[in-house]
Amino acid sequence: MIQETKQKNITKVLRGARQKAGISQAELAKKIGMSQASYSAIEIASTRCGIIHANQIAIALGDKSFSQTIIRAVQDDLDDAKNEIKIINPD
Repeated sequence: MIQETKQKNITKVLRGARQKAGISQAELAKKIGMSQASYSAIEIASTRCGIIHANQIAIALGDKSFSQTIIRAVQDDLDDAKNEIKIINPD
């Protein structure tokens, strides 16, 4: 599905930005107030990354351009999810 592909792209961007910043999952998770296991679930796409977490991650990484990129990608993912729901349940 389109959703799964977009979510995997988001997680690839997240992982790349974290690695570029030179911090571990545990360090980033601590900075944004979640467990390493919860953050790992976002990076492997078993948990969807929402706007709030995307913004927290971007702030923690200190990269404004990344912030705009990831928030836009997450918003597109959410918009697509809404459209899929409308197709399944048009009411």
